[in-house]
Parts: sequence; C-alpha cells; structure tokens
Amino acid sequence: MTAVLGKRIFSALSVLQIPSTLRQCRNLHTSINRSKFFELRTYVIKPACFKDYLDLSNEKFHLRTAHSKNNGFWLSELGGLNEVTHIWEYDDFAHRTSVRQKLALDPDWQSQYIKTMLPYLDKQENVVLMESPLKKTEDAPLQEGGVYELCGYEVKKGCEDEVMQMIMSRAKLMEGLGDSKLMGLYSTEVGPNNSVYQLWNFKSLDNRQETMKKTKDDADGLSSHVTSMFNKIMIPSSFSFLK
Repeated sequence: MTAVLGKRIFSALSVLQIPSTLRQCRNLHTSINRSKFFELRTYVIKPACFKDYLDLSNEKFHLRTAHSKNNGFWLSELGGLNEVTHIWEYDDFAHRTSVRQKLALDPDWQSQYIKTMLPYLDKQENVVLMESPLKKTEDAPLQEGGVYELCGYEVKKGCEDEVMQMIMSRAKLMEGLGDSKLMGLYSTEVGPNNSVYQLWNFKSLDNRQETMKKTKDDADGLSSHVTSMFNKIMIPSSFSFLK
C-alpha cells in the first residue's frame, strides 16, 4: 500500500515539475486540426524551358484550379533558381486522393497541360503541412506587387509548438512595423520531420531587410531550438491566387 501511494505521489510531482512551456506545447499540439492540410509543391524547371512552362501554366492553370483550391503560385527570386512553388488546400487525405484521381481522368488537363509540361520538369518535391492553431492561413496580401518569403526550420524533437509560439510573438513585432504580414504557419505531417514552415509577405525586399534588422534580437531565442533552416524569396505569378 505504501509503495503504491509513493508511486502516485512521485508521478504527481513529476507532472508538476514539467516546465510550463513544454506543457503548453503538448496541449497546443493536441489541438491541431488533423484533417485539413496544405500540400507544398516545389518544381525545378529546366532553364531552357522556364518561359514555355510559365506561358503554358498561365494559359491552362484554370484546368487545375477547377479541381481544388490553390493558395498561391510563386517563382523563386532568391534562394532557388528556375523554381516554382505552389500550395494546395485539401479537406483531408481522402479529398486529395479524389482530386488526384479526377485529374488523371480529366482529358483536357492531361492533353492540354500535362503532356506538354512533363518534358519541362527537372525535379519535383512535395510536403504536407498542417496549419498551426495559432495562425489561420491568410487569403490577402499587404498589397499587390510585394514579395514573399518561405522559411523552413528543422527543430529539436517535441519543440515544434514552442517554436511556433515564439514565431507568433516575433510576428506581432514585425507586423507592428507595417511592412510585413505572416501569411501562414505550419508544421510538417509528411516530409522533413520535426519541421516548421512560415510564409511571409513583405511590401518589398528593402522593407523586409529593415524589418528583419529591427527585430533581430527577438529571433535570437529560436537558435537554441532550431537545428537547421532554409529560406527563399518568391514573387507571385500572374495567375497566383495570392498576388
């Protein structure tokens, strides 16, 4: 009896001693909607075919968006050459499967787009992203004609939600300066493990640089949780949902 009681007391004390930030992370993680997701697709286009690819996509992209919602289509300006990045929204995995099946059977999509586009491709990658409960994905930029930045962090295991909380705290400071807007915040479901993605919109590259300088001190706290990162600057295509 005494041994059992002792184990219960030790267990209770162990729970009480868990740092509050870690408890918040665990509670936040369980609140994430695990049905709706976003598919981040990156295509590397053969340099000689890049213009032809964009012309074709500009003319025929409506055939693809007729099947599911696109959240943006960008061209890499810095951090990746001859790349395009696009984000697709799905209700769940069954929805994506249904869309992919319909695309495979769509004669216009296959004959007017896929048949011509495939020889242009050099490489394809995709990642499944889950929207953070801290940030609803935005559907309007600060202004048309701005630039976008996609950042990806590989973080220490179990700290994804804590990192997202830190990003949101910094986002309030950055957005308060008036030249930036956090468009989306995500964790990976399929793809690089233990990763967090953030999509930013800036009025210009110079505005981005000034904003980053003014909030640099607030980014330093992330370094102890992040093991690697990448970023790239992107501009929206003429047919992108987000301009």
